[in-house]
Amino acid sequence: MVFIVMNRLLKYSLIALTGTTMLVIGTIVYITTALNINNFKPLIAQLITENKQRELRIEGDIKLTLHPKLGINLSGISLSEYGCKKIFASAEQVHLSLSWPALFRKQLIVDQITIRGLKTRLIRFSDGSTNIDDLINSDKKSRQIEFQSSHVHLKNTALIFRDEISQKEFALVNLDLEADHITRYTLNNLRLTAIGRIKELDNNNGKHYFNIAFNMKGARLHNDKLTSSRIDLTGKTIHSEYNWIGKLTLSNIISTASHFKGDLAVIQFASNNNDQNIQINLATSLIGNPSRQQLFLPHLTTILNICTPDILNQCIAGRLSGDLSIDALSEIMRVNTVGTLEDSTFKTALTITNFTQPAFIFNVDIDKLDINQFLLPIPGKINTKKITRNNSDLNRLFNLSFLENLNANGLIHIGILQTGNIKSSGIQFKIQSDSMPK
Repeated sequence: MVFIVMNRLLKYSLIALTGTTMLVIGTIVYITTALNINNFKPLIAQLITENKQRELRIEGDIKLTLHPKLGINLSGISLSEYGCKKIFASAEQVHLSLSWPALFRKQLIVDQITIRGLKTRLIRFSDGSTNIDDLINSDKKSRQIEFQSSHVHLKNTALIFRDEISQKEFALVNLDLEADHITRYTLNNLRLTAIGRIKELDNNNGKHYFNIAFNMKGARLHNDKLTSSRIDLTGKTIHSEYNWIGKLTLSNIISTASHFKGDLAVIQFASNNNDQNIQINLATSLIGNPSRQQLFLPHLTTILNICTPDILNQCIAGRLSGDLSIDALSEIMRVNTVGTLEDSTFKTALTITNFTQPAFIFNVDIDKLDINQFLLPIPGKINTKKITRNNSDLNRLFNLSFLENLNANGLIHIGILQTGNIKSSGIQFKIQSDSMPK
């Protein structure tokens, strides 16, 4: 008897649910077919103006699709700056694909978000405020709808950040971004490529261009704690006399407002400038405090290779290890290293203070240094017993003119120095800037 009653309840429940669902779908179909949703564009714009004090424009038609997902297509959309008509952001095309069942649960689950031709301009004013403060504050006040998306794709995007404090403008153009499985707490497989540009606000000619690629895997943000299994960042200069390419890889990242940790950071850097080639490979673990702007590299190892064919007889290869610490608020950086450079062993200690007008304090200790193995021989003189060198080569190798305008102070000690046929011991150079008390 109980089984029969339960069976009937289930049957009638399914009938009622099916009927309700069909009624809802039928109502939506009727509204979208009987009514032209584009007639509501002035009302939508008015609501945005009243609630956000920004002007919304939709130049193209709003198109809806109902099956199998709720699809929304917009074109020619723009949003103004706060309290004025100047455009803050615009997009050529926007496509959203929504989940029906999730909407009834007050969940905004978007299967696909595709935005083409997005252009937006972020500004940090001289007083520290930004042109999106109103949007950020309003977002914090209410979170009635939970947002999720299985895939986001931005095509041909331009993001511009104008910083009136540093008097610089940073731009990412031709940006292509894709990300999967986005929720309030998670983001997976973020992929980004773009052309970057940096310029001084008061100098239109001082522009620098570079290519950038960014990948992040397994990112999760929960209770202000960010974790990621791997982050890759690659940069390369373009249209520049000084060419370089760099790659940064971070593994197992954990970051909060007061703590940052990475199991391994690998940096690969190569540059080519007027036949001078430099290659640097660096590996270290990371510890930091984002709120205090502190970073510590406790286990730093570096391999470098320097080639200058018009000066050096051979490339210089070296290896060093040590530690590095940066305190951005106090504007102090300290580096301590020991290593080898060809046949020489060295130990260095460097402190940099006042990053805006840096002051360098250093101490370098080298056990031995043979200059002869690096300099090019003079044509026609190949006598290995009596080696003579062109003084111009020595001057170019030990050209310290770059120190002229630097606030640099320190000691360089060389145990044994071999140059030409002269061998010296106990050599010490003292470098002291004019601003250093004597």
